[in-house]
Amino acid sequence: MEARAAVDRDVPAGRALHLIDLGTLLDGRHEAADAADVAWAVSGFCRRADWHRDDLVVVAANPGLLGRIAFDLPPGWQKVAAPGPDGADRALLRWAGPDLLRHRFHRLVLGSGDGIFSGLAEAVRGLGGEVWVVASGGHLSRRLAACATTVVLLDAPVPPAGVDAGVVPLPPPRRCRRGAPRSIDTPSDATRVPAPA
Repeated sequence: MEARAAVDRDVPAGRALHLIDLGTLLDGRHEAADAADVAWAVSGFCRRADWHRDDLVVVAANPGLLGRIAFDLPPGWQKVAAPGPDGADRALLRWAGPDLLRHRFHRLVLGSGDGIFSGLAEAVRGLGGEVWVVASGGHLSRRLAACATTVVLLDAPVPPAGVDAGVVPLPPPRRCRRGAPRSIDTPSDATRVPAPA
């Protein structure tokens, strides 16, 4: 997080909390998802979200999907079965109070484009924290994108190693606007795009 003075001294530099809604990262295809689909989503997430071993990762999914793929997820990742509409979102929000984030993590990474996370993102940004959103292009809430420091589209092409990925820093935090979520088209030459104006 940018307000490093608030982060406890024993926290490893750059440590992040990753909250992943696996159903959303699978672009809504979770009913038929198998190990190969999960491997695609997880490997793409890890590359694009700048995941490190010291980071805490919490994955939430409906019980049917989690039962099929739990052993395909990396060891050490917290797995949460969350039934019902928005069950994964609500389960992930229980893991992430802004005060906890301020003291134990330098960065929050949301592996979901759902607008339900915009309040959390806004609170973390208000405390001087860094918020990344990693989402599928078709599932990115405009409200959440406006609250993020960095937006990364999972289904955008990955540039070759050593090539600038087109990282565009987002403007300083503003009050998140309440509006209907909409899709944002993925540009072919960038993996990280600015939030919509």
